[in-house]
Amino acid sequence: MRKEIREFIKSNQQYIHLDFHAKDRISTWKKLRCPLIPILNHCILTCAKNAFVFMKLKRGLLRLTGIKIGERVGIAPGLIDPLLPQLITIEDDAIIGLGSHLLIHEITQQDVKIGKIHIKKKAIIGAYSTITCGITIGENAIVAMGSIVTKDIPAGEVWGGIPARKIK
Repeated sequence: MRKEIREFIKSNQQYIHLDFHAKDRISTWKKLRCPLIPILNHCILTCAKNAFVFMKLKRGLLRLTGIKIGERVGIAPGLIDPLLPQLITIEDDAIIGLGSHLLIHEITQQDVKIGKIHIKKKAIIGAYSTITCGITIGENAIVAMGSIVTKDIPAGEVWGGIPARKIK
């Protein structure tokens, strides 16, 4: 499984499904990633969450986890998935609101879906929104507060709701 993930990270695919039928779901994590890496990422992400006043320091800490992050990005305290944060790209001048979740993996009974998140220039993610794996938020797009984004959002559009739909 780790080899498939390494190939996926280098590819242009937006998401990948990995099949597994383990009786013990906990053992699956060891197959996806060395357990120490997400623990280290979690520690760095927690430090970054608490450095919200010093945005330059926060961006630097986020880059340590592998997140590709542009200039003048504003990120309020929220949750960033520690499993594979290098699958997240946040371009220049984007804003991510308080309590937002960026999730790069989903687990169901039969498989694991791992996907990249790409937030393009000047996009705004409202507070307490959730961006699921495999999503691209277009340039100048806006995600309303409390939304759950399960589909790509085109540039310049406003989306909101659960699941998020085009508002205007």
